[in-house]
Amino acid sequence: MARDLVSGGGLPPDSGEHSPDGGGLPRDVVNGGGLSPDEVREHRAGAVSVWLLAVPGAEEWARTGPRHLDAAEHERMRAFRREADRVRYGFAHSALRAVLALCTGREPAALRFVRQDCPSCGGPHGRPALEGAGPAFSLSHGGDLVAIAVAARAVGVDVEPRPRPRTVAEVASALHPGERARIEAAGGDEERAAAFARLWTRKEAYLKGVGTGVGVDLAADDLRTAPAGWRVVDLPVVEGHAAAVAVRGASPCVCTVRPAPAPWAGRDVLADRFPRHG
Repeated sequence: MARDLVSGGGLPPDSGEHSPDGGGLPRDVVNGGGLSPDEVREHRAGAVSVWLLAVPGAEEWARTGPRHLDAAEHERMRAFRREADRVRYGFAHSALRAVLALCTGREPAALRFVRQDCPSCGGPHGRPALEGAGPAFSLSHGGDLVAIAVAARAVGVDVEPRPRPRTVAEVASALHPGERARIEAAGGDEERAAAFARLWTRKEAYLKGVGTGVGVDLAADDLRTAPAGWRVVDLPVVEGHAAAVAVRGASPCVCTVRPAPAPWAGRDVLADRFPRHG
């Protein structure tokens, strides 16, 4: 497993991506050690940096609290009824600002966000972007994890907890027939939930990268393989979760899992599991 994780050799020309049920870890994921800001800012075509962070508990969050959020983000955070949801949202958006500050050299609190035009309807609710110059990025938070992806071109990331069997039964019917067949062939409830989570994170990462989100026909694309002009990669995460990243471009991509920007209230969830590369 570790050998596959740290190889960093990219994908063979005909592989397309790491198969959702191929076993092991994707050959195009590197567990990156520390890096300088210049290294982060100079993303090559096809290079994706991913930060995977564990959401802190309520007591830890009470000691640190949100960092650098603007008024709209504070208001959105307070709107959540459940404390766990407030912590997850505040931590995720604080982490995003810390990562993008590292990637741009700007102050976290000075970052301003805009929405690009939706590719389906042209409305101002497409991919989030930095105001002014900056890399493409994507944020996801689900269960106990936060995922942030940064790249030179359109990118989407998604992380989800493994769903309950009822959720699988209700949502799977909206997916592509090939995806439904993959889930149904997985075996028992746990196996079907794991297969669903892998396919769903791939689909949502792709749709976030495109800029439409999941408000489209979910049966239109079969995410067992990458859509034309995109690469989709499964990410190794902790038990009970699934994650994937999608980046625009047909050439092989290398995803580098980065350690959390220090100092930061959160731990790199892969730090104790896999050796560093480089």
